[in-house]
Amino acid sequence: MSIINDLLIRIWTSLHRGERGQDTAEYIVMTAVVVAIIAAVVYVAYSGALQTAVEALGTAITDALP
Repeated sequence: MSIINDLLIRIWTSLHRGERGQDTAEYIVMTAVVVAIIAAVVYVAYSGALQTAVEALGTAITDALP
């Protein structure tokens, strides 16, 4: 258990030291945002909301044409 604690303490101190910690934090945030966007796209695609929106758009365009 002390090995895990030592490892976590080393990671924690390296993240809070100098520019390296700032770069790592920015990378983690950017990665989280990309993962959230991908998850949202997958959710919308599989929930049928995207298909409903495309059908509504198609209907609107068809109705607008003379």
